[in-house]
Amino acid sequence: MKNVFTRDNNTYLAVLRTRENERMVYGKLHVLPLSLFILIPVTFVITYTISVQWDHVVPGFPYISETGTLSPESCIFAQCLNIAALLLGCCVYIRHRQVLQWQTERGRDLVGRKIIVATMCCGILACFGLDILANFQEARVVAAHMVGAMTCFSAGTLYFCLQPLADNVDLL
Repeated sequence: MKNVFTRDNNTYLAVLRTRENERMVYGKLHVLPLSLFILIPVTFVITYTISVQWDHVVPGFPYISETGTLSPESCIFAQCLNIAALLLGCCVYIRHRQVLQWQTERGRDLVGRKIIVATMCCGILACFGLDILANFQEARVVAAHMVGAMTCFSAGTLYFCLQPLADNVDLL
């Protein structure tokens, strides 16, 4: 009788440890989008404040790229947006893995996987566009800056349009 309880107790403890490990791993994922929510506006406010203090832009409502054109604010602008692009890429990948796991648990078809992969590729492409946008200042390399901006906005828009389809394949 003792062996049965020990076995059941060990099984229960193993399941409990697995759940605790999952909570440890997945329990703090909300920090990534939260940090993006804080980092991006703070970056724009800091670069705007510095560029106004150094008379690089006229106070008011300048383009975001104009506040990150000249040094020292261009360095802060580029570094913070590089960090944001990395965090955003992590969020895209985590979302990709969540949707794949959700589909595996529900036994979805291969067409859904293709949409999920296309969605992730659009998200990563948007992050790459943000990285280009951050590192090529508008006043110095206009063509590269605009390519980065268009890549970021178009791939990001496509990502957000494809995301509901990736979540629910029944919509197709």
